[in-house]
Amino acid sequence: MRLSVSSILISLSLATVLIIVLHFLLNDKRVYKKFRISFLSIFSIIISLRLFFPFEFINTHTIASRNLLPAIYSVGKINICFVYSSFQISGILIFVWLLGTSVMLIRLMVNFFQIRKFLKPLKDLPPGYLAPNVQKMIPSKIKVKSISSKESPFAWGIVRPMIAMPLYQFDEVDQKNIIMHELAHISSYDALKKFFLEVLVCLYWWFPLIYVFKDQVTLILEMNVDCRIVKDLSKKSYFDYIRSLINIAEFSSCSKTKVKQRAYFSNFVIDEGSTLKKRESFLLEEYSIKRTKWPLVVILVVMPLLLTSIIIEPYTVNNNKVQNAFKIDPNDTDTYILKKENRYELIVKGKKVGSVRNLNKIKSPIIKQLPVKRIRNYNE
Repeated sequence: MRLSVSSILISLSLATVLIIVLHFLLNDKRVYKKFRISFLSIFSIIISLRLFFPFEFINTHTIASRNLLPAIYSVGKINICFVYSSFQISGILIFVWLLGTSVMLIRLMVNFFQIRKFLKPLKDLPPGYLAPNVQKMIPSKIKVKSISSKESPFAWGIVRPMIAMPLYQFDEVDQKNIIMHELAHISSYDALKKFFLEVLVCLYWWFPLIYVFKDQVTLILEMNVDCRIVKDLSKKSYFDYIRSLINIAEFSSCSKTKVKQRAYFSNFVIDEGSTLKKRESFLLEEYSIKRTKWPLVVILVVMPLLLTSIIIEPYTVNNNKVQNAFKIDPNDTDTYILKKENRYELIVKGKKVGSVRNLNKIKSPIIKQLPVKRIRNYNE
């Protein structure tokens, strides 16, 4: 593997195209009726991996760029004077990138410490709060805490996962759907996925489409959980689940205090109304949950190989080869082809530079223009 400016530029270009395609898939009902949630999930994983590993691999084929990339590279080599020092533009850009990434990573760590500070004083749900049938669904290792504000229920944690629920008397159906949803998030390790997504945002903080991609992945994670839950439900339970989404969204919209950093949680509903509408539409259109057809699976398997198979590098000349090269001027009287007995020799500026085995098979038009001289006594 090799990391280069070209490999990063190619990775960003491919990611841009794929994010735009994913946006189209997520916003056209006619499309996502054919492209199932498994396809969308794998599609987002491919984008993430390409951004996490913007390298050249063994199967990479290099194409030389003679105009665009050399021009970009030349701009990066321009020196900017500052006080008594000079810096290349490329070096300044790398410094700004690393500085911004460091700030974003520190901010991410601070947010996680604040989340732990917020969650630490939370108390267990009061006895009898959950219906008996709902209480039985929760594994003993998972704690259910209570929050006083009208927040959407959410799951948090990887090693010691927990579920937080507001102290509000939801009916048994809503309780069951909430717990099923958050348990699905925990079993899918969505908290870990969101953490890596945040790291990706820290690395590409200057790339506008990374924030679009973050929202796309968040929506796909929620859709994936929704589909996992409803695929085995009866028709009545299926629409009860959709009703619970609407109920909790209405409930949490009345909250006057919103938990900061809630974007890091796996929420039962997300604040944005458009996201909730997409989830509802997806569920209503996908009542008969289907698997992705095998041709699409094949495309997904081949896609990572195709995305890493081509790299474009600026055209460069090998200096060692240039030193041994020569230029042929057909108008130079000291440049000609010398016939010596049964062989031909190329003379450039009065010096022998090589032999010509078969003059009739020479393809170079410049060499064909050279005069042929016959000298019987030629002293090398």
